[in-house]
Amino acid sequence: MTLQNRAIEGDIVLVQLLDGQELAEEQDRVMKKRLERQQGSRLRQEKISLQELDDDEELQEHRIYGKVVGIAESNAFERTFVGTLHMERPGTDTVDERARFVWFKPNDKRIPFMMLSKETVESQFLKDPSSFSNVLVTCKMKKWSETSRFPLGQYTGKLGQMGELPVETEALLVQNGIFWDDFDDSVLECLPQTPWQIPASEFEKRLDLRQERIFSIDPQTARDLDDAVSLKEVDGKLELGVHIADVSYFVKSGSQLDKEALNRATSIYLVQKVIPMLPRLLCEQLCSLNPNVDRLAFSVFWTLTKDGEFIGEPRFHRSVIRSCAKLSYDHAQATIEGKSWDHLPPVELGDVSKEQIDQDIIRLFELSKVLRKRRFDNGSLTMSSIKLWFKLDDVGNPIDSGIYQLKEANKLIEEFMLLANMAVAHKLAKSYPDAALLRCHPAPLEKGMRELAEELSPYGIELDISSSKKLQESFESIQDPLQRELLRLLAIKKMKRANYFCTGSVDVSQYYHYALGVPLYTHFTSPIRRYCDLVVHRMLDLCIHNQDNQYGTGQVAEIAKQCNQMKNASRDVQDASQNLYLCAYLSDKGEITCDGFVNKIGSRSFDVVLFDYGIEGTVWLEDVMDQIKGIESQDKGLLVHWNTGIERVQMFSQVRVKVCSLLQTSPPSIKLYAVPSEPKK
Repeated sequence: MTLQNRAIEGDIVLVQLLDGQELAEEQDRVMKKRLERQQGSRLRQEKISLQELDDDEELQEHRIYGKVVGIAESNAFERTFVGTLHMERPGTDTVDERARFVWFKPNDKRIPFMMLSKETVESQFLKDPSSFSNVLVTCKMKKWSETSRFPLGQYTGKLGQMGELPVETEALLVQNGIFWDDFDDSVLECLPQTPWQIPASEFEKRLDLRQERIFSIDPQTARDLDDAVSLKEVDGKLELGVHIADVSYFVKSGSQLDKEALNRATSIYLVQKVIPMLPRLLCEQLCSLNPNVDRLAFSVFWTLTKDGEFIGEPRFHRSVIRSCAKLSYDHAQATIEGKSWDHLPPVELGDVSKEQIDQDIIRLFELSKVLRKRRFDNGSLTMSSIKLWFKLDDVGNPIDSGIYQLKEANKLIEEFMLLANMAVAHKLAKSYPDAALLRCHPAPLEKGMRELAEELSPYGIELDISSSKKLQESFESIQDPLQRELLRLLAIKKMKRANYFCTGSVDVSQYYHYALGVPLYTHFTSPIRRYCDLVVHRMLDLCIHNQDNQYGTGQVAEIAKQCNQMKNASRDVQDASQNLYLCAYLSDKGEITCDGFVNKIGSRSFDVVLFDYGIEGTVWLEDVMDQIKGIESQDKGLLVHWNTGIERVQMFSQVRVKVCSLLQTSPPSIKLYAVPSEPKK
């Protein structure tokens, strides 16, 4: 912690490279720790291996050493941390009754212990510390002096018992900096009076599309309908339309509503609820493109040949639409598969027939396939990860779960949303080269991808990592769909996250979106739930009216920074929420044994994917020493000598795995244990 000099995870710091005696001492300290870890690993390997181990490789040192000499940017003293209370000083089992402090242990292991004054914590903890062993509390960092190893903290409250869904949900929100749910009066005062109707003046400014056959396709339970689509034939050509809710009409720049939307930056999707970016009056009613009501929209049109070739440039219009139907992905999928809707929830179709809707869906589907093929031919990469769905009972506990399947209907809508986002990105980048809000996806680090390619080469898999196009082609060359999916999941772990950026703040070479394989991209299609899209709408409106950009480079860069921070927090919260509910679901089911598929081999472990539950994890064979005689490394795999027989574990092997939910730890986690799979004697 000395060289880290009171900096914590997420801080932007100034670093000075070490040299001379200081460098030598640090190298010696690190080498001793590495040797200790190597020796510990060898001892564990000797306990489980049936073979004589080779001598350990000599440790190589190629790192650059430095020390933090300044903290340029930090929010450490603004953050709230989640953890547990302890009487014992870190690293010891002894309690000093005379001490004026107790200890806060953060759940996040990257954050140091904090000293808390006994006067500030719960009296019950001081009387009976054991009663708080499974209680989550919150703490803020108050002060950290130069001479102290640990910071001084401020106790801020008790959340509740570990393992309880409401408590764990509150914990994951707090530790990601999300403290809001309801909107205060100053924000609600910005909303229009209800009942509300589109003013007559808006019809004079906008393209009136209320007679066009426009409809939405969303999840069955969706209430915030951002987008709708249309397709018709005009003079032997196709006119494709993407219509997006015009949120910018209601959220005026600089208003309290706008400030709150920027602060939230995105809607937060938990398993059991959504924390919206905007008040529900907007996101579920006035902005949502609900069927058979007039709604304000921003529309993008393309003219194409029947073969899917674009003619001319896309056209952008503020519009008024009247969606004729709210369809679910299930309705669209049934039409694509030639099935009826009889088994699905009824749909109110307004002034159009089901035959007309079916015809439009099929034509949209055929066009989306053409566009999708072209996109992948040009370098796009499939990067979808495993997503779970949950069914909850009346009190909110999970009673069923499964893998969310992306079908043709999902891909249909995705293709047209991508098309709209790319079209708007090109328009903004050309019009406002110094202050457009775009989104990029950096290429993965070459070192990590090269290591992955080298790991796979012995198995006869050649991974071309020179570009996203070549990587996708490498995946498609793998004939076995299971192997292809396992390798795709491995590659996703090497990827960086996409980011928003201001065109005037970074070099043009950094605009590229690696996963999509396109030079320019932004977010335009979800302004109800993403602040970036709202700003992009405002810029596009200025752009099509040939007006100067009202946003400066610095302002856009700050917006991008806030959107990135909250987008990442939202993703972390969503992942943690899914993990929490999966732990709760598995805990109720007790111990489960299921099939897993190996996608990495270690010296005494293997990594598996459990597709039944969307779990990726490591299975340590030393955890089942009472059931095995030992292991051998052999032919790019492991021979596991179970008490009942021998099993070979290799890359892509199907194995049996016992799944145990650790709901009473914080954060909740899942532990995997090896189980013999039809051993051969």
